[in-house]
Amino acid sequence: MKNFKTDFDIFLNRVKNKENFTITRFGDGEMMIINGKSLNLLSKGVGEFAYDSNNEKYVNSRNLLKKSFTYQSDDYYVGVACKCCVGEEKYENMKSTSGQKEENLTWANIFVNSNFNLFNSKMIPALSNRRIYLVCHEASNTTNLPFVVEKVYNVKTDAWLYDLDLITKLKNEIIESDLYDVIFLISAGPFANILVQQLNEHNNNNTYIDLGSVLDKHLGLPSTRGYLNGAPTLNKTCIW
Repeated sequence: MKNFKTDFDIFLNRVKNKENFTITRFGDGEMMIINGKSLNLLSKGVGEFAYDSNNEKYVNSRNLLKKSFTYQSDDYYVGVACKCCVGEEKYENMKSTSGQKEENLTWANIFVNSNFNLFNSKMIPALSNRRIYLVCHEASNTTNLPFVVEKVYNVKTDAWLYDLDLITKLKNEIIESDLYDVIFLISAGPFANILVQQLNEHNNNNTYIDLGSVLDKHLGLPSTRGYLNGAPTLNKTCIW
């Protein structure tokens, strides 16, 4: 049986030991898209993402998102919503739909809830000893980050629609600059899911992390998640 902290420690140790991996995390929003359900989070924070199941402009991006959910590789991990957060049925459906081996599955919220304090006290120092490339919203202020970032790529609201050209740009950067053992931290909604999969498939000699909102305060972005505001979920240890 998986353990919430133990899984976190696995990723932490891989960062410390320069053992490259990729993690893509699927919460309710991403799964709504995959299941063809419309949603609109454009008014949340500085603007996140939307999906209209009746609009053809989303077809390509949705297909890329679905691929990131079902893509398989030894060093590729898919985070799913746990049963204590979304219920047994949704949890089991996500696991089976992903098609992943059990060892390549983890929690979608692996860096938050009761692991958030561990992220701050242990993961951030580990990241400080690595080469970091960052993909984040254009409203971000990176001057107060707790580690040095070599390069920053800014994306727009609804990046999964409007910044797909960054996939090719980063693939070329990896080749041209001969990047290896670099950590790509990506905070960009469903575009993060897409981007980490594409980069892993292109070159698995780096680490690609779908980071979510854990750095939002450091980036000067609105705290739109409860755990960032001291909510009781900070004490929640999720179960498998």
